[in-house]
Amino acid sequence: MSLWSLWFLITSTVIFIGFIESESPELPQERQVVAFFDRSSSFGKINRKGVFNFPFVCIQTPQKTVEKIRFELKTSEENLFVKTIKCAESTESKRHKLRVKLPAGYIFNYDYYQEWMIFEDSISAVLSVTFKNQLALVKQDSIKILLKPVYQRPFRPPDECLTFFGRLLLSEDRATIPACPLDNDVIEMIGNRPVVFTAKHFGVVKKLPVVGNPKLVADFAERNNMLSELSVSFDIYLLGYPGRGLLQSIFHQMTIGGFIRSSAPLVFLEPNGDVRVEILQARGQTQSFIAHTNLRLSSWYHLTLTIDARAVGTLYVCKYDQPESSPLKKCLEYVFQFKQAMQYNPYVNSFVVGGSMKHQSVSGFICNFNVHLNRIVTVPKRRTKQSEIMTQLVDLEIAKFDTQCLTFLDKVEALIKYFQIRAENRKSKMQCDALPWASKISVDKRVSPISVKWSSKHKFIRSLLKKDLMNGLKVSFDNQTYLQQLGRSLYLKARMSLGIGLHEFKYKLVPYVLQSSCLGNSIASYMASVMYYSGFGVPLDDEKGSSYLLRSALLDDRLGLLSLGFKYYYGLNGFPVDYSISWRYYMDAAWMFRDDREQHKENDVMTEVVRLTDKKALEMYLGKESDYFQWLKMQAGQGIESARQEMGRMLFWGSKGVDRDTGAAVNYYRQLADTGDTTGQFDLGIVLLRGQGGVDKDEQKGLSYLKRAADQGHQGAVSALGWHYLLKREYDFAFKYLDMAARQGNRDAMHNLGYMYENGLVKGVPRNNSASYLYFIDAANRGQPDSALSVSVGQIYGDGIMIQNPVSAAGWARNQAEKSSAVGRLLQQGLKAYLKDHYSEALMFYMMAAETGVEVASFNMAHLCENEEDASEIANRHLTH
Repeated sequence: MSLWSLWFLITSTVIFIGFIESESPELPQERQVVAFFDRSSSFGKINRKGVFNFPFVCIQTPQKTVEKIRFELKTSEENLFVKTIKCAESTESKRHKLRVKLPAGYIFNYDYYQEWMIFEDSISAVLSVTFKNQLALVKQDSIKILLKPVYQRPFRPPDECLTFFGRLLLSEDRATIPACPLDNDVIEMIGNRPVVFTAKHFGVVKKLPVVGNPKLVADFAERNNMLSELSVSFDIYLLGYPGRGLLQSIFHQMTIGGFIRSSAPLVFLEPNGDVRVEILQARGQTQSFIAHTNLRLSSWYHLTLTIDARAVGTLYVCKYDQPESSPLKKCLEYVFQFKQAMQYNPYVNSFVVGGSMKHQSVSGFICNFNVHLNRIVTVPKRRTKQSEIMTQLVDLEIAKFDTQCLTFLDKVEALIKYFQIRAENRKSKMQCDALPWASKISVDKRVSPISVKWSSKHKFIRSLLKKDLMNGLKVSFDNQTYLQQLGRSLYLKARMSLGIGLHEFKYKLVPYVLQSSCLGNSIASYMASVMYYSGFGVPLDDEKGSSYLLRSALLDDRLGLLSLGFKYYYGLNGFPVDYSISWRYYMDAAWMFRDDREQHKENDVMTEVVRLTDKKALEMYLGKESDYFQWLKMQAGQGIESARQEMGRMLFWGSKGVDRDTGAAVNYYRQLADTGDTTGQFDLGIVLLRGQGGVDKDEQKGLSYLKRAADQGHQGAVSALGWHYLLKREYDFAFKYLDMAARQGNRDAMHNLGYMYENGLVKGVPRNNSASYLYFIDAANRGQPDSALSVSVGQIYGDGIMIQNPVSAAGWARNQAEKSSAVGRLLQQGLKAYLKDHYSEALMFYMMAAETGVEVASFNMAHLCENEEDASEIANRHLTH
């Protein structure tokens, strides 16, 4: 046996030091208990070497003679120490003192002398006696002794056991946690650029990169993944409580068939504005506390959470007075004592700011979010200097980015009141004129015009308000739905202004766009951001462009989310390169496109790549007026199956410049299905199963068509049958059809098989994430959109099967987000404007699409500027190169 093993054995065993007898004061003879603990001031105390003192008293009585006393020291799971003691034969009471040394893991903190710990919060000491001529033990007294939490325990004294190894370790620093000097213990989740959160399930995911010695990971595992200290600090501007997530932790089960689950620490915002903090304790249980912070909406707060080595959690909540470098208002402090130390491994776990797959995020802006490991940070006395965009968001209300917008909204509110009073006066006058004594009634004169100056650029909004309010419409300035309708009308007016001459371009387009944005129109806010980024009709201003861009993202505009993802992916317009934040924006846009695809809206279109240099393709994209469409229509009328298939596809998806017409597409599907065409049977069966295009849902007929197509070998129909049975939870039939289609290369079948393996729905096969990943990645490489999103989620979290790779995860999400119908609509509008020689309009649409990172939009915009004289003139006048 080695010296180290011997030393470990000696110091990890319960040692009985001995006991001392001494006389005690006389006790009443009528006492029934014959053995009990002497609860004096010295009872249960521990000295610096981990030795406990247990004094107790033994009494012999004339009625019962004590044979033996049994002393036990135990935890909830095992006995630590048992000692049998004889009681003195004298009838006088005797005080005994036991001195017991417990294993060091119960007593001392973790360091180089003590590398293992036992997470018990209490031990029990029990006294029992055996009376003469009796065999059974009779319990006399017991007491519970509370042990200190792990990180409140003292460090082991180096002179306690001066073995060779002890002397060797004397020179080591036992009070510090092992760390590699090359590793950074700060995770910057979000910088000083505010990130938008809109109550969705996707947040910013990051973990500590290991750039030093990988042995650190093993060190954390050996000491049960204990972090001694943690600090989290961030700024937040709240706009709503629909979600809860602020800071979350995702734990990776690093095994085959692993899974992702929420772990601690967790910071949630409750619906009433309170903050809940939860940690995973050393023994595996969670504990949380709620700080009654009552955070208010439309206010900036600075929050700092610290959890120290004593397992004490402290939350500081500070409200900002002014934007930059201003004093913080008085900070409120909330303190809570956790029962045990915090368990967390930063080299395995990831932190998540915002939403996760289990929790929605809050609604608002978050910035300056940092996580400090093994360090307690102090609360700043003043706000650090922020970017100009931060100043705009703090100094003004979040929906109003400049003073012009504030002035405009004041005018709208005043004008609404003005026309409401005029409408009431006119109504009163009409009622009085109808009465015979009307001349005797004094009617209030119309109010004089409001004392607000209006220019010609406000003429349109004034006419809209006059038309609505003078005709009896009852609205108020607080009616957001009505304001959004006004904003939509202004945006459409701006669209019309794109076709006017260059002289009036700046004076009509720009005011309408900015006014529409002020009224909450998301696409107008995005258009305004493009104009400021490019200097299109306005002075070049990246910060103001970023403000409008964040505004559009806050309103869930698909283009705004895409553009923010693009800027964080490449670090454009002052945004840093951050693939995790890029993924968060791309994933929001991709998920909304997924929902749009499921709903199949009539005003959506397919995103198609058409270059302005491809003359043959341009001839096909003239919509229903094109020769190509008219020729197909004629061929379909003559019964040509290929023409009917193409017509159905164009009308159903809205491709080749044709608007969606699901009802007309279904008619072509019926014609094909009646002739026995398998593609027509498949398409019609799907429509009947889903109930799309004005067709009533009919599962029986839909299945009939699908089975007929499947019997003839149509892969899509076979896969659709498996999908149907999967929804019906008939998993044996589902697996049969899906496996058959997947073997033939059907991507939808592969995705659904991956779903079944992921959730353990395959008969006789346990949950298998490895198999599901292989199906997902294969389907994603074949273009299956849902599989692409599954791979993206797996790569951002790194679930033990997929390696965490934010760059690749953002790439997968971007691939799907760029197929959004919002992008397709812009490209189609730009193409239609180009074909009608409306070059200024085409240039604007292609610029808006190019800001999202779509390559074909940038190509076509460059082509317009270089080859079309009118567009080149517009670009030279309105774009800053």
